[in-house]
Amino acid sequence: IKKEYDFIYICLNDNDKCTPGWQSYNRNWELAQKCLNIMCGKFKLKGAIIGRENCKITNLCSGIVKIHPFLKYHEFQKELQKAKFLFVPNIYDASPRVVAECITKDLAVLMNENIVCGYKYINYDTGEFFTDEENIKPALTKLLERLGKISPKRWWEKNYSQEKSYRKLRNFLHTA
Repeated sequence: IKKEYDFIYICLNDNDKCTPGWQSYNRNWELAQKCLNIMCGKFKLKGAIIGRENCKITNLCSGIVKIHPFLKYHEFQKELQKAKFLFVPNIYDASPRVVAECITKDLAVLMNENIVCGYKYINYDTGEFFTDEENIKPALTKLLERLGKISPKRWWEKNYSQEKSYRKLRNFLHTA
């Protein structure tokens, strides 16, 4: 699938008015908005946001960030593959499944270092960490320099392939 976006970010609607709720809290919409200013303004990155269709984002993203409504599973999977990396400003989202989905599709991940869980998947071969709108700039610069040189999917297969998972489960069951 042809790459159309530099990044993709998932933060579903909480309501029709874009007032804060569980989705925005869980996926750190407040920090995401600050980072979007930098990603679109300073870096001129093209992106896609899944969800947040009734929320205003910075004018700096106008024309370069596409906002999608909630997508059915197969449509969502296709949309993921159109991006170069996943943007994860989340803190309280405990190990978002989308991180593993993206890595297996060879997308790098730009992740908030303060996330509750899921950080074990991020390393030099899979992505980069940031903590706030201040240090996203150097983290994004490092990540963009490595895109095309790293293969998150290859790292995943080396560390979490089905065969490795089968063996780990088998060993666990034999020792339990």
